[in-house]
Amino acid sequence: MRKETITEIINDMKNKLKYCESSTRLRSKETPGAFTRKGGKLGAINTVILILRGMKRSLQSTLDEFFREISEGEIMATKQAISQARQQIEPSYIREFFDENVGRVLEDDTLETYKGKYAIGVDLLNLIEKSKN
Repeated sequence: MRKETITEIINDMKNKLKYCESSTRLRSKETPGAFTRKGGKLGAINTVILILRGMKRSLQSTLDEFFREISEGEIMATKQAISQARQQIEPSYIREFFDENVGRVLEDDTLETYKGKYAIGVDLLNLIEKSKN
């Protein structure tokens, strides 16, 4: 894959994350006022990144690790807070975010395979830091 293609996709992901709070498609129809207030420990960006990263272990250990990485342990959120935040996000927004970026990667004809499969990864924590700037 060409470096320019990767850079373009990552920049698009950063911009989409940066402006996800103002996206009308982000919020669940049941909670149209979600993520409109500034502040809070989670916010739309952190919640979207947590969802995209996946939860491979217990929810609390995933949260602890996430907040240690982004804030050196200064900010912590409870399991109840992330559960409530996830309920306020429209699942189709996350699916579109994922599908759009995977589709763009797969369109590139220079992408190499490993044993016939594509190996694709994105450092979401790096993206979150850059999207806040």
